[in-house]
Amino acid sequence: EDGIRYAQKMKDEIKYYLSCVKILGKLDEKNFELIVDPESTELEIKKENLTELNLDSISQLEFLKKFSIIDANIECLDLSPLSKIAKLEIVELINCDLKTLDVSPLINNQSLKKLMITGTFLTELDLKPLFEIKTLEVLILEENEFSSLNLSPLIGNLLLKVLVLKSNNLTKLDFTPLTGN
Repeated sequence: EDGIRYAQKMKDEIKYYLSCVKILGKLDEKNFELIVDPESTELEIKKENLTELNLDSISQLEFLKKFSIIDANIECLDLSPLSKIAKLEIVELINCDLKTLDVSPLINNQSLKKLMITGTFLTELDLKPLFEIKTLEVLILEENEFSSLNLSPLIGNLLLKVLVLKSNNLTKLDFTPLTGN
């Protein structure tokens, strides 16, 4: 009975999110693909022609543990609404046309374990805010346009187990800050 109420609550929250999306008028309902798995509490947004996305209403989804945007033409994305989701563990931005991104709103997500930013047009990314996220275990920054990255903000993150930087335009990378030497 609790499971049924929980599932209904999630359906109501998703309906609320979809109504906000419709009100914003930014998405074509025919091409918008929303995949929600109530068991694993995931929200995946896939839409190739998506150029703008206002995430304000997503902060209402308190159950969310995994948030993904895939194959979107978004050049700039405000992650601030994600800072209100206490249980968020995974953020994935995959094959988006991002040119700028500020990850500092994620410092409030002290449950965040995985951050994946892959297949973007980002040429730089300030990793300093990630120093505040002590739970981060996996950082994947592959297939972007980075020519250099300052890894020193990752010093002291003893939980970081995976760092993937492949397929970037990196010409210089100093791992010394991670070794403690």
